[in-house]
Order: sequence, then structure tokens, then C-alpha cells
Amino acid sequence: DEGLSFFTSAPHTEWFILAGTCVALSLIDFLLLQRLPSTFGVHCAVLAFWICAALAYGIALRCRTNHSAATEWFSGYMLEWILSMD
Repeated sequence: DEGLSFFTSAPHTEWFILAGTCVALSLIDFLLLQRLPSTFGVHCAVLAFWICAALAYGIALRCRTNHSAATEWFSGYMLEWILSMD
């Protein structure tokens, strides 16, 4: 039961928004970004795209919820990003 309480920590609409955003961004990645040429400039542009996407999601989260939830989301995002650079 303890694991299922994770999904009740946020309203159902937030989970649907997150899932829809993940599906949409995955489609953009698979159908568009993966087809771009492999150059340093393109890699920098794609990195900037993903950072802007994360900022847009965090700002939208802040508009829908409270400051604390958005701050926690940004903290978790930055932690995951830093830990993925190994």
C-alpha cells in the first residue's frame, strides 16, 4: 500500500498532464530531434530545447499549483540532470 500512496500525492489531472507531456515530448524526440544532423551546434540547440521544455513545464506547474510544488519539481529535475552526467 505504501507504494500506491505515491500516486495519490498529486491530483489525477497532474498525472494526466505529466503523462501527456511525456508522450508529446517523446514523439517530438523520435520524429524530429533524432533526425537532425549530428553536429556540435545541433547538439547545443537540442540541449537548449530540452532545458526550455523543462522550464516551460515547471512554469506551467507553478501556475497550476503552488510555489512549493514547482520548487520541488525543479529541484528534482536538476538533481536528476546532474546525476545523469556521469
